[in-house]
Amino acid sequence: MVKILYFITDLGIGGAEKLLIAMLSKLDRKKYYPVVCCFYGGEVLKEIEELDIKVINLNVRNKLDFRLFWKFYSVLRQEKPQIIHTHLFHANIIGRIIGRLAGIPVVIS
Repeated sequence: MVKILYFITDLGIGGAEKLLIAMLSKLDRKKYYPVVCCFYGGEVLKEIEELDIKVINLNVRNKLDFRLFWKFYSVLRQEKPQIIHTHLFHANIIGRIIGRLAGIPVVIS
């Protein structure tokens, strides 16, 4: 089973968040194990948890908080995903940098 970590800036109501829910709801759970990681939560967090998907909330309020880098790196080391799929500008930048440093083989932005 391939573990995919979806990394998104926040889980407020918006287009990227709706796209994420649509993808997660259609994902073949026999082939893929999804995990969602966000800088901070929002209204969509409960919807994702209702799909029986683990959500890791980094609880960082500032998108440029340097603790975010270490927290995300720790999540990657613990979860060991084969793929990171990032959404939204800040998650794309941080996901690409930290994903490469953590040795994740595939990073999709």
